[in-house]
Amino acid sequence: VMRLASELVPLLDDARAELERWAKPFAVIAERVRAELEPLAYAEADRLSRENLRRQLELIRHYLKKDLIVQAMTLAREWILSLLVLRRGEGDWLDRSTREEVEKALGAAAARSRGEAVALPEWFASLPDGEKIGQLWNGLTNLRNALAHCAMSRDAPSVQTILTKARNLPDQLRALFDLLV
Repeated sequence: VMRLASELVPLLDDARAELERWAKPFAVIAERVRAELEPLAYAEADRLSRENLRRQLELIRHYLKKDLIVQAMTLAREWILSLLVLRRGEGDWLDRSTREEVEKALGAAAARSRGEAVALPEWFASLPDGEKIGQLWNGLTNLRNALAHCAMSRDAPSVQTILTKARNLPDQLRALFDLLV
């Protein structure tokens, strides 16, 4: 999305004069599309960086604004993994084994947040607020699972609970971003 948005925004800018002259209603629509895409546009979407993560966070907010809750929660989960890969400074952020290693650490932190006696990797244990990160991961995992399994469980949260937690997530992610990067 970020890369394609970065390609489309200049095209819309280039077409502005023509649309204003020949198709005024489309000029209005094109400007709305441009305004919506601009915060998401990032040409270096394949390179992990602070800016990449910031734009991904904007995309999560965008999804939530459009009530695309499943997409927002799916990206939020991957966003946390990417954030920790960046913080750790090791491994290719798109490599499956790198992401699985970080995911295991997050799973251990989540288990600890539930009171289980689980060892954490040294790199994770040295993070500030590791317990809070574990709680966030645990909550996000539960939320994503409720969505992925269509709330087919006796203890599934209500739709309103899912929406409230989903809408609060970007602020929690931003706080995590500010803490770690």
